[in-house]
Amino acid sequence: MERTPALRAGGTGVDVRDDAVAVVERMGLMARVRELAADVHGMKFVDAADRAVARLGTRDPGAVEIMRGDLVALLHEATPDVEVLFGDAIRALEQDGDGVAVAFTRLALLKAAGVVERRLQARNARPLRDYRLSTTTG
Repeated sequence: MERTPALRAGGTGVDVRDDAVAVVERMGLMARVRELAADVHGMKFVDAADRAVARLGTRDPGAVEIMRGDLVALLHEATPDVEVLFGDAIRALEQDGDGVAVAFTRLALLKAAGVVERRLQARNARPLRDYRLSTTTG
């Protein structure tokens, strides 16, 4: 789900650290994240004359900083079978015994795939992956 009409290319740095490192490693993407890492060693605060008045180190040996746009592009590239819905956002989630109802800001209410797929299978319908999401506005 992405609010913008296409992948965002820009953005600030995202720290991949702690539990996120383990997740990215399990995804097999850590080497690529390190290749795309932003080379940030720290920050300095300057006065009106551009003289450094304070410095702050940002190096964490267990973390990698990658720019948001690079991370988004990498994740999109690594998941070619995942459909991204552009131009919308999740408004609310509501869980019940059958699954999770997702209310989108632009799309109609959609029951999570599990319950939809069970109902399709009960009717001997094609697998859920053979269907495309039909959207309505309202």
